[in-house]
Amino acid sequence: MYRLHPDAFTRDQLRILQAITAELAPAIKDALILRQAKPARTDCLTGRPNMRSLLARIEGGLSLCRSSRGPLSVMLCDLDDFKAINDHFGHRIRNQVLRRVARTLRRCCRESDYVARVGGDEFVVVSAGLAAESALERQSRIERAITQTCADLCAGRCVSVSAMLSTDWMGSRLRVC
Repeated sequence: MYRLHPDAFTRDQLRILQAITAELAPAIKDALILRQAKPARTDCLTGRPNMRSLLARIEGGLSLCRSSRGPLSVMLCDLDDFKAINDHFGHRIRNQVLRRVARTLRRCCRESDYVARVGGDEFVVVSAGLAAESALERQSRIERAITQTCADLCAGRCVSVSAMLSTDWMGSRLRVC
């Protein structure tokens, strides 16, 4: 509350204001902090975009591909038996594997492709304008690269990935390779 005149409040009004200030101040502070807070859009471990960011990107990619009649491929990569790696080697190695997988995915993709971490051991690659044949070749290249890049971390234990590729997102047409 604000008044221009120094004696605008009575003693009773000031007493009431002082009594509720202790209760209102923390609530007002929390409300201001929440208003300024932005939802996280990146995964803190890998630095890759997260699910929130990915959903916005896919929506934009779909509308762009519909208007240009061009292909859009979406690849879901899931690390095989990742729980066993976590259980056997621990969180430190698990985190290193996830960071390496994120870097490998980024390295195997074009600059314009979108690589996001969407779950514990799941990543998604969105590629606009990539033909189905090229997307299939990339899928194979990614699967090999992930196995190679993580081999030394897991003492010879194979880190592999299963990738599901969807292409040709035009309206209701969807081809899953």
